[in-house]
Amino acid sequence: MAEEKIIVVAEDDKSVGGLYKALLMTFLPEARVYLCPNGEEALVRIRKRGVDLLLTDYKMPVMDGLELAREAKKINPELKIIMVSGTPPPLAVAQEAGVDSVLTKPAENLAGEIKKMLDLCPV
Repeated sequence: MAEEKIIVVAEDDKSVGGLYKALLMTFLPEARVYLCPNGEEALVRIRKRGVDLLLTDYKMPVMDGLELAREAKKINPELKIIMVSGTPPPLAVAQEAGVDSVLTKPAENLAGEIKKMLDLCPV
């Protein structure tokens, strides 16, 4: 059995968050996926337990994805972060905040990027 992965999805659109969870469960059925409607709730979840991957939107209420990334990296500098947005920030700005990968919606290679971040791809 594969090692359980803990994934936090910060996405204010419930239907998009549900799609991400369904996608994750198709190739990572053993994963625990936590859906959070904003960055602040995602940060609470990250503080509660070890998280392997943060999948975040950029524009969200309460706390945006860049602020979430900065705060999450303070908690766990090794945390892998993928930002998916219809209007993503400039790559340099996202990287400065600690984001490892930025994809534009619709993110056609999201599954591949997630596998890469979690070291699930053969080398």
